[in-house]
Amino acid sequence: MTGRTPHDLRRSGIKHYIEAGVDPHTVMKWSGHRTMSMLLRYHIIDLEDLRRAGKKASDYRGPEPVVTPLRRSGASPVTVRSRSVAEAV
Repeated sequence: MTGRTPHDLRRSGIKHYIEAGVDPHTVMKWSGHRTMSMLLRYHIIDLEDLRRAGKKASDYRGPEPVVTPLRRSGASPVTVRSRSVAEAV
C-alpha cells in the first residue's frame, strides 16, 4: 500500500457506500462525519462518475405521459391525455 493513506481508504469506503445506495445519513454515522458538507468532501467524483451521469441524461426521455380515464354517467370510460407545459402555453 505504498503511497496510500488512511484517508484514501476512508474516501474509497464512503464512495462505495454512496454508490451502493446507502442512505447518506447512515454513511455519515459510519464515517463519523457530523455534517453533509463534510461527508461530500470525501465523496470524490471521478471521470467514470461523470460518464455515467452523461449516459443517464442522454437516455432520459422525460416523464411518461399521464393518461386519466374519465367516466360520464351512464357512458363508457373516455381517455384524455394530459397536455405538457409547452402544449398548454
